[in-house]
Amino acid sequence: MPSRPRIGRPPGDASRYRAIAADLARRLASGEWPLGKPIPSYRRLARHYSAGLRAVRLALQELSADGRVLIRPRRPPQAALGRPLAAVLDKAIALVSTFGLNQLVDVAIGKALWRGLALGADELGWPLIVLQHPHRWRQEFPAGLRHLPLSGLILLGPFKADMLRQYEALRVPVVLVDQPGDALKLHSVAVDNYRAARDATARLIARGHRRIAFVRSLVNSVKDIDPDSRERQAGFIAACSSAGLKEKDFKVFTSQHQAGSTMREIVQTRPRFSAVFCVTGTHALQTAAAAEEAGMKIPQDLSIVTFQPSVESARNWSGPHINFERMGRTAVRLLQRKSAGPEHVRIPTVWKEGNTLAQVRVGRGTEA
Repeated sequence: MPSRPRIGRPPGDASRYRAIAADLARRLASGEWPLGKPIPSYRRLARHYSAGLRAVRLALQELSADGRVLIRPRRPPQAALGRPLAAVLDKAIALVSTFGLNQLVDVAIGKALWRGLALGADELGWPLIVLQHPHRWRQEFPAGLRHLPLSGLILLGPFKADMLRQYEALRVPVVLVDQPGDALKLHSVAVDNYRAARDATARLIARGHRRIAFVRSLVNSVKDIDPDSRERQAGFIAACSSAGLKEKDFKVFTSQHQAGSTMREIVQTRPRFSAVFCVTGTHALQTAAAAEEAGMKIPQDLSIVTFQPSVESARNWSGPHINFERMGRTAVRLLQRKSAGPEHVRIPTVWKEGNTLAQVRVGRGTEA
């Protein structure tokens, strides 16, 4: 004669708890029990599911390990924050960055851009997930992106053309940030480089400068000239040509961010340059250091203008200031639009009259 099962431990409890856990997870996700509120006791759940207490206990332990239920001694279990990862990713924005996260939060540009992205995501109520690595995503496409329920992707950092083509093929909106993408089949938000550089150069010429050096950036990771630099160079040359400057009176120099030899070459060139236009604040700092090492004063002996983020900096540079927070928020909004084709937005700069630009003195910049 078969023995009767003990009370609270009916046969099959070990296999039943997974089904109970799955159903409880469904009910929690539906909001049947609000966050922080108690769920039915072990005994009530056991009666509801016609199961033993051990099966209910195992089911709740599994939900607790997954963050869906909070279990504390001598208190009823509570509904806790915990949703399936797929549900969390639903409508999320994925930020793919070729910069390390420390670079985003440690420098002024990164801080402002990150704030704009975060605020934009908050305004839409979309989660923001970050895939960052100092070099991995420059060479590797994140596999499986096309299968995630994302609202879109934001690309930040230097990307090679073949890598960008893979992002063009995705079915979700993609925004390239702080890199011109007008020729690409994806959205882009970048600085209005040409117009800003042309305006800044015209201001230099209006101050009497007729010997001007321009410093552009070489990006080692893509082994090419920075795309922003190319557009800024075009605006610089257009302004010089329009003002009637001869080709021997303005020159383009190429520099890496960690190099200073280019700037020493600039300050040692004869006839001297009276002004240097830098595409980044890093180049401006290097130029100022080289000039001061050569006994030159800024701006009395050498004027320097540079593109800068519109935040406080250690040196009061003259030049076009960029609102990177606005750039980040604009990038997020582009993901929300239902455009028939890619949109390419340009963020205008604001001229900042710092203390690194002076009126040229008679004869300055022409001595042998």
